[in-house]
Amino acid sequence: MEYYELDPSHYVSAPSLSWDGMLKMSGVRIELFTNMTMHDFTEKA
Repeated sequence: MEYYELDPSHYVSAPSLSWDGMLKMSGVRIELFTNMTMHDFTEKA
């Protein structure tokens, strides 16, 4: 996995490795929830 610069031994499954590879290649940044309202909204869905 030299192309993605990820170590497969740090992942439980291939889908989790491919998810991180996709995030790394796309440059997407996932932000943490900053307030409880946002958290509650996603929990109810």
